[in-house]
This record gives sequence, structure tokens and C-alpha cells, in this order.
Amino acid sequence: MSAWSAIGGSYWYRYRSARFAKRPEPEAIRLQMSYTGGVPEEFYQFSDVTYERLDAAGITPMSVLDVLHGGGFQVRRHLGAALQIAGQDRAGAWIGVALIERGGDDHYIVTGARRLDNNEINAITRMKGDQP
Repeated sequence: MSAWSAIGGSYWYRYRSARFAKRPEPEAIRLQMSYTGGVPEEFYQFSDVTYERLDAAGITPMSVLDVLHGGGFQVRRHLGAALQIAGQDRAGAWIGVALIERGGDDHYIVTGARRLDNNEINAITRMKGDQP
């Protein structure tokens, strides 16, 4: 019998000390990276689909550019090829922007945006230290 063999469906057993020991199933790993501040070497691209989605959400491309390049406080979450950035446009509205990495490091396509709800804005305000 081999050192590793499948027995009983998804359970894996391995040979140890003349007996088989059940190997536990791995637990799901949840990884979330959040950080604040901008990364100056990123490139953002808009597609025709992006403009349609922004129009449907009632958000202008300029508001998205304000969030991406405005220099204000940002909350960024990078998960694999996906990037989410929350920030304020020049009118002070809090907007979340969704992006997908394309073609290499730091080149992103904007896939959509939406206005943040009050709970999300309150969480960001606490992160900034504006509330106790």
C-alpha cells in the first residue's frame, strides 16, 4: 500500500507506525489585507463596460479618479488580483471602487464603483481616528 491513499471518499490516510492515521480536512483560510494610503506607481484603466456600470450606479468617472488619485484618506483591500479602494471624491462623498489587476503588477481595470453606506463610512471614520 502506498504512503498516501484515498480511503472513504475525501478522507486521506497516511501510513505511520504500521497503522493508518486519519488526516483532518484543512479548514478554510480567510485572508484579508487592508491598509491605508496610496500607492503612487499604479495604473488605472477604464473600459466601455466600466463606463456603463458607473453610469448605472450614478457615479462619474471623475469621482472614481478622485478616489484613486485624490490624495485623501483611502482604505485599500488587496485580495489576489482584486483590489478594493474606498475614499472620498472632491464633493466629500464616500465611494468604493472595485478593480482587477491586469497584465502585471500595479496595472488595474476599474470594474465598478458604488457609494458606501453609513455603516461602512462609520467604520472608516473610526479607522481614521475621528471618533472614539
